[in-house]
Amino acid sequence: MIASKQDLKIYLDADRRANHISGLSLFFNKTWRYLKYMRKIEYLTNCRQGKLSKILLLWYRYKFRNLSVLTGISIPPNTFGKGLYIPHYGAIVVNGTVRFGDNCVIQNGVNVSDKVWGGNIVTLELAQKS
Repeated sequence: MIASKQDLKIYLDADRRANHISGLSLFFNKTWRYLKYMRKIEYLTNCRQGKLSKILLLWYRYKFRNLSVLTGISIPPNTFGKGLYIPHYGAIVVNGTVRFGDNCVIQNGVNVSDKVWGGNIVTLELAQKS
């Protein structure tokens, strides 16, 4: 979770490297813009309390929601650690109650939800070699 301006820089750099973003794609890649707005919302929500911060938070939430509709990605802030890699956008839905660690990859067509029929606990483990 982002707890300082330095953390914000670390998270943004890790996300940029994970998504192979450089050059002009810094400006035109929709996934990168989505991640950037998400991280800035996390920073403003977790660290800042002033009036200007609240105005910026409203602006970033507006841009974030628009990109969410455009890309089909619905990932709430403060759910993923640094280094989130999204190779393709479209139909990604993550519930706000789940938490993931660092360096995750999430493909399109993924739905991580809560209170589904059959149970609501997701456990991911490393496979055993046979």
